[in-house]
Amino acid sequence: MADNEVVLPRFFKFFLSVTTSESMSIPTTFTEHLKDPLPKTAKLQGTGGGTWTVNFSRIRERAYITAGWSKFAEEHELKDGEYLTFVYDGECTFEVSVYGRWGCKETRAVMQWSSFLILMKKILQWPDASGESVFSEYFT
Repeated sequence: MADNEVVLPRFFKFFLSVTTSESMSIPTTFTEHLKDPLPKTAKLQGTGGGTWTVNFSRIRERAYITAGWSKFAEEHELKDGEYLTFVYDGECTFEVSVYGRWGCKETRAVMQWSSFLILMKKILQWPDASGESVFSEYFT
């Protein structure tokens, strides 16, 4: 590693739906990298490039990702036994990668619903050589 290369703080967590489907604890030793007082929100950037806003909460002296976490977990179809890595940029954004039970990185192309709708609108308006929507004959 080059001397001038910045190593961003990171941690990993195993996903178990019984304990981490609604909220997820942040390792106590990792919280030193978070601002004090604990920020109210953060962004999780998933493997498909989409972002999910989540809340931070302090429960019995531990930091947790709470509101928004269950949506992230559901939309990424997290399964028991998978583990996730969280790379923190220092500005309340975590890049999240999912690894399967056998240790291989998952490449799930997850997109937020609003981003999907915007993409579909662009596709449906895609012009053909005459300038008409390629799909106009199907939607008239």
